[in-house]
Amino acid sequence: MSKVFFVTGASGPGKTTIIKELERLHPDHFVFYYFDSVGVPSFHEMKRKYGSGEAWQRQTTIQWVKQIKREFLPQKSAILEGQMRISFILEACKENDISDFQIFLFDCNDEERKKRLISRGQSDLANQKMLDWAEYLRNEVVTIPGAIIFDTSSLQIEEAVTKLWQVMNKN
Repeated sequence: MSKVFFVTGASGPGKTTIIKELERLHPDHFVFYYFDSVGVPSFHEMKRKYGSGEAWQRQTTIQWVKQIKREFLPQKSAILEGQMRISFILEACKENDISDFQIFLFDCNDEERKKRLISRGQSDLANQKMLDWAEYLRNEVVTIPGAIIFDTSSLQIEEAVTKLWQVMNKN
């Protein structure tokens, strides 16, 4: 039985790095999708075309889930990695009649988030707005039964991939 795994979270906990390593180690186990691979328009463009950045994220989440369902379900499980509101994931699954899914919120503590963002050359993201976004997602995910908070604060990449693989294969 196929399943859709959603990996979301604010910038910094290693979502993309961990999922790309999982893809490298297990390329045939899932179909891998990366939310930002569609291209992220400027805020001005999002506002002009969709009304807001939130509306763009909502619509893009729905389109990704529609594409995943069309291309691979029920033949193969899929992972969609990116910054998505949990409410948009739930809406997209409902709209596309997908009931077998798992939400992972990748997270880390604020100090580790800042350190990681600075070390990867994105110090402009190591700000209060990003910390608030992370807090918003934490508050949102705890209301969803079965959602998993995947704390990477003290995990090396290899440890995180192994732990994630084990959790995904239990569900």
